[in-house]
Amino acid sequence: MVRKSYSERIERFRVEEKRNRRHSLSYLWLKLIVFIACGFALYAIHPNYASPWIAIPIILFVAYVVFFILDAECCSRVKILRKKIEVCSHELAALDGDFSAFADGKEYIDSQHPFSIDLDIFGKDSLYQRINRTITQYGSDALARKMMSLPDCKDAVIQNQEAIKELADMLDWRIDFLTVDYTVSNLDGLSQHIGKQKYSSLFFTTYIPYLSVIITMICLILCFCGIISWKVFGLFFMLQLVFTSFVSKLQKKANLHINVLHKEYTGYLNVLQTIHRIAFKSAKLKSLCNDLFGDKNSSMAAFKKLSTLLNLFDIRGSEVMYILLNGLFLFDILIIKEFAKWKESNIPHIDKWLQAIGEMDALVSLSFYAYNHPKNHYAEIVEEDKSEGVIAAKNVYHPFLESEKSVPNDFVLKKNNVAIITGANMAGKSTFLRTVGISYVLACTGAPVCASHFKCSLVSLFSSMRTTDNLCNNVSYFHAELLRLKQLAEHLEQHPHTLVILDEILKGTNSKDKLNGSMLFLDFVSRKNMSGIIATHDLELAQQYAAQKEKYKNYCFEIELSDEISYSYKISEGIARNLNATYLLKKMVVAS
Repeated sequence: MVRKSYSERIERFRVEEKRNRRHSLSYLWLKLIVFIACGFALYAIHPNYASPWIAIPIILFVAYVVFFILDAECCSRVKILRKKIEVCSHELAALDGDFSAFADGKEYIDSQHPFSIDLDIFGKDSLYQRINRTITQYGSDALARKMMSLPDCKDAVIQNQEAIKELADMLDWRIDFLTVDYTVSNLDGLSQHIGKQKYSSLFFTTYIPYLSVIITMICLILCFCGIISWKVFGLFFMLQLVFTSFVSKLQKKANLHINVLHKEYTGYLNVLQTIHRIAFKSAKLKSLCNDLFGDKNSSMAAFKKLSTLLNLFDIRGSEVMYILLNGLFLFDILIIKEFAKWKESNIPHIDKWLQAIGEMDALVSLSFYAYNHPKNHYAEIVEEDKSEGVIAAKNVYHPFLESEKSVPNDFVLKKNNVAIITGANMAGKSTFLRTVGISYVLACTGAPVCASHFKCSLVSLFSSMRTTDNLCNNVSYFHAELLRLKQLAEHLEQHPHTLVILDEILKGTNSKDKLNGSMLFLDFVSRKNMSGIIATHDLELAQQYAAQKEKYKNYCFEIELSDEISYSYKISEGIARNLNATYLLKKMVVAS
């Protein structure tokens, strides 16, 4: 159904594109014919341009302008339709496992982050790359934050879920949203820098300019009435030009600032217009729209005002207009005053607008993920202080695996309990740990999870699965493990409750030392406010805690040893019986 919806739209967009290209070609020929006819008409009536026949070339010229505008509109529609085809094509590729069209978020990779490295949140073929459809830098940052900083408020997750559900049902609007070119700007930084620059002259902080203009205009009227001499008006006219010359440097700076802000702002105009045309229903989306288009401080109104100021500066571009406008109205000074008012009214809100755009952008990405995976289900969020369990999942599987090829599992982790998982190599332990971790991240972002049911409470998350050495910093593998475990201990002290996911504690030491050290660390962390999932090859570690059923529970991924090893990838209660390392090495040695 999802694939069909994208394919049907591609076909429809191609038909529309072909029709618009035909129209554009027709307008091109019409422009050429009308242009030539206009030339012949002018030649035919030469030199009697005052005759009534002059109406013919004028009408032809007007027709040329009309065809020119219609052609431009056709070309614009063709460009947009091609972008829509590209969007749908990328989604079809994504359904086939090709995410190369989307940024992978490698700039957000942080080796010290509590869980993102272990769970493949960022980087090539990561969760971020599979979800990311953002069209602004603020959207990219917002999506990354959602995956790195998990919420502790149930209402926040529920509001995200409702927003994602609403957007997921708006496929055509989402496609329109993605037709906007990717926007990278420094609008926030520039606005803050420009906002700090004040205009302290009396011309800008008092009503003197308005008083001067009123006096000058009164003098002009009195001169026309013959009441006073034109010399009086000329004196005030020249004084206003002198006043304007005093602020020439400020005028140039203000003009530059308006140009820069307008250019940066323009990158978001299409995004704002796309958002503005929809009346959203969910609380989160309505709140974002209120931030962007509220009655008092509207981002659209601010942009229109900025465009007006820029156009006003352009009007007085010629020397004649400069003299007339400034001599009569102190034009430059009044524009600078208006720009100062614009800064005071709008710059404090620019960061809020950009954050709202970024949040909307991130939610659109998550809604594409939700739409593309209709078999997934939204998580049931339970308040941590009212829940006896941290995670309860049915038929959960890793989102990187195709649903047809995956082996779903059921799993329950109670509050302040530790699940110890044993099993042979390649039996599925590490994949299961990542499945639980990445499903929990998806649930906290508000996105649907690859499970028939997923219930969780909101806690912090910490994992240690991919510790590596660092020769450049003289850090051995074992030292790196200790540093990570120390980071975990500090994390537990700083957070009220933590879901801990560990894959093989102390892999970098010998078996006996590993067992003793693992038990020591496990006893330490279990006294903290945490719930844990720990995978190990050490069956003795699992056996040590088998009797403490109120705190620890053993799970395993069992295999069947025969002529060929059979992997079920199904989790079950108990301690693993069959291991495969010696078995596989024996077969390899015999084969060689």
